[in-house]
Amino acid sequence: MERHWQRLYRLAWRILGSAEDAEDASQEAFMNAWERIDTYRGDAPVGAWLSRIAAHAAIDRYRRRRARRELPVLAEEEAPQFASAAPGPDRSAAGSEFRAALDRARAGLSAHQRAAFDLKAVEGEDFQTIGSLLGCGASSARQHFFRALRKLRAELEAYR
Repeated sequence: MERHWQRLYRLAWRILGSAEDAEDASQEAFMNAWERIDTYRGDAPVGAWLSRIAAHAAIDRYRRRRARRELPVLAEEEAPQFASAAPGPDRSAAGSEFRAALDRARAGLSAHQRAAFDLKAVEGEDFQTIGSLLGCGASSARQHFFRALRKLRAELEAYR
């Protein structure tokens, strides 16, 4: 659990945009993994298996929140502070304005689009891995990523 906690939390946070929800989704993922340990076949690394469970837990939580229209506006202080996370946002007024616009644009993405974008652009995962985490094929993961990219570019056109 200690070895994989940060990765699962970071994945959940990128999908959900909330530290509290990411923590809940990560814990839910570990509980689900414990309950389903007999389904682990050993043909993939444990970390990949856990990441897939965490991605599904976060996406399910995101869908429930979206159905209730409880999507957060991200605050800078909520961002996970891990060594492998992306560099922090620009602290200037323009950087803060851009960060707020980016958060609003990300909130408009579907859970799969947000996850695919973050896993590719921030985590550097390949589409095969992203597809396995999201429970789809590599081509579907690629579609989710490029649709997210297109939407984000359109929303953030003023900052180019």
